[in-house]
Amino acid sequence: MPNWPSQDLFGTESIVALQAARPILQGDVPTTLPQTVATQDDNPDFTRLATGRIFSVPLARIFLAMSALVYERRDALVNEAADIAYAASKKYAKGTTQYDLEMTRAENKLSESEERIKREAAKWGLAYDGVSDLSSVAGPFASIFYTPIGSDQRPFIVLCFKGTTPVQYAEWLVDASINKTGAAVWYGPGSGAAHRTRTAPGESCCFKR
Repeated sequence: MPNWPSQDLFGTESIVALQAARPILQGDVPTTLPQTVATQDDNPDFTRLATGRIFSVPLARIFLAMSALVYERRDALVNEAADIAYAASKKYAKGTTQYDLEMTRAENKLSESEERIKREAAKWGLAYDGVSDLSSVAGPFASIFYTPIGSDQRPFIVLCFKGTTPVQYAEWLVDASINKTGAAVWYGPGSGAAHRTRTAPGESCCFKR
């Protein structure tokens, strides 16, 4: 459970937040004030259009809840689905019965990986679908929360991205690089000699050239 510090994150408060934010998401409530003409401070002879945004606390809360919820996808099942699909593409010809059965099995694994997300989204009165993996399987991905088909509510879609999972160390090594740089570049030659003499005084001869 990625969101173990706050296990009630998707409880009643998130449902209330969605209900309060729904008029904004549906476009019933404006999010931008009408533009006004203002005089430029540095040059009174010129004017500029001033745009004012309306900040909604419930909208911010539900966006944060969605951003947290997408981390509940079960990466192990996503990897299983990818392995099944890859093996099927190598073993069976596309369009054969066995190939279709294996691809259906992979789709079921992928759907199972998103069960928690879909279950919580349903409490909000929304549907959920994963859209696309961005860099690697079980890594960052794009997804959507949307009004279910056939709903009597005005439709809307929220595009939500999941970033790198904290325990996906391979992803972090791709996102960040570590370069070794000698201290002499900044402090001049011999800058580390004093430290070496203090930490290993008996081995100072080892550092002589």
